[in-house]
Amino acid sequence: MSTLRPLPQGATLVEEYQELRAQGFSRPQIEAGLALGLIVRARRDVYVRQTASEALVRALRIGGRLACASAAVELGLWAPSDDRLHVHVWDGSTRLRDAEDRRKRLVRRDGVVLHWKDLDAADGTRCATSVSSAVRSIARCLGVVDAIRVADSALQRGLAEHSEMQRALEGFAWNEEPAIEAVTALCGSGYETDAKLLLLAAGLAFEQQVHVPRVGIVDFVVCGCVIVEVDGREHHAATFAEDRRRDAEAILQGYLPVRVSAAWIERQPGRFIDLVRHALALHPRG
Repeated sequence: MSTLRPLPQGATLVEEYQELRAQGFSRPQIEAGLALGLIVRARRDVYVRQTASEALVRALRIGGRLACASAAVELGLWAPSDDRLHVHVWDGSTRLRDAEDRRKRLVRRDGVVLHWKDLDAADGTRCATSVSSAVRSIARCLGVVDAIRVADSALQRGLAEHSEMQRALEGFAWNEEPAIEAVTALCGSGYETDAKLLLLAAGLAFEQQVHVPRVGIVDFVVCGCVIVEVDGREHHAATFAEDRRRDAEAILQGYLPVRVSAAWIERQPGRFIDLVRHALALHPRG
């Protein structure tokens, strides 16, 4: 049976040899495309049109498609920090090949995670599982917090509906509540999700993506008086002056701004909540 299965195309065209021939390409033309780098032979009779990610070619070479964290990258979602290759392979798959060499059988699985469960063979594309399947695999494989981060990004980027994320996270809990209760469409990054979850766990009331006059959109307003801004890893010196202007305007309007880096929250989550509570104690309305 074909390793591609009867699935639709994804962002990158993945085709079998017979499909290329049916489109009018002769064997010499296919060989010429390979020589010119216009197409890549992932495994026997499976070809990928350029440009394809290295992860996709490796997954196809094994005999599956991208899943879990690897699918999140392919689908344009926030991706967990996991360098392993996650591959969905179908039940009954017996001709799995090495990720680096299509001529060798898959024996060593260093850096490769095969996914069999909680995946619908009929959803997604030839390239990757669906967003919902990726989120569910992440919850099972990497943990519910990473799954919430990815679900947040799926909603924020318009790549999934809330009902889809609800089905994906069914049966998973966070902070003794259904995990879906912590998912929103308001987090622009996994780091903002981290801050949101910490604030929720601390029982602090907050609003997200609030427009403050002369300041603009801020990440969080906690208890109506403390503004929390989370600077991502890509934040750089070019925004320094604008950040100081925004903080000054916030103070002039009676807010107390707190600006933290994503790396600092990751390293010291408890200190983040201590900082916010201290800021609230300093504010007259806190």
